[in-house]
Amino acid sequence: MRATVRRLVLAVVDVVDLTELVRRNVDLDALAREIDVDAVVARADLDAAVSRADLDAVVARVNLDAILGRIDLDAIVARVDLDLVTSRLDLDAIAERLDADTVVGRVDLDAVVARLDLARIAREVIDAIDLPEIIRQSSRALSSETVHGLRAEGMHADDAVARFVGRMLRRPDPARPALQ
Repeated sequence: MRATVRRLVLAVVDVVDLTELVRRNVDLDALAREIDVDAVVARADLDAAVSRADLDAVVARVNLDAILGRIDLDAIVARVDLDLVTSRLDLDAIAERLDADTVVGRVDLDAVVARLDLARIAREVIDAIDLPEIIRQSSRALSSETVHGLRAEGMHADDAVARFVGRMLRRPDPARPALQ
């Protein structure tokens, strides 16, 4: 009898279009509303499902450019604590890796000099070296040397005048030994 029932069911299935029967007689929306999705998910073994999935194939189908195009980098960066980030940087290690010549070569020296207060710097230098005192000392030394030089020149001039007058008056030159 079992075999007969089985043959009868198979014969009916061959004759009846089950798709058409379900389409006409079953309200799928009502059936879906009756399904307890939470119970179905709770019974599902998600680890087994994920282990069977080909994640490389899934990722290969993802359009990363479209995803990145939707990311608001300004909003992300605005949330970053830059003080915390920079406090973790080893600036000495970074500086060791820099080529100082290249860095200095990029510096606009004209712009740097334009930003300097040269008048203030000059005043500070003059105050630090006491320029007025240096000028006084130089003037004294120069005056002393000048007076000494003038005296020496005056003595030479006196000697020259005395020799001239001595020749005019035919006096013997004391600087020359007398001929005998």
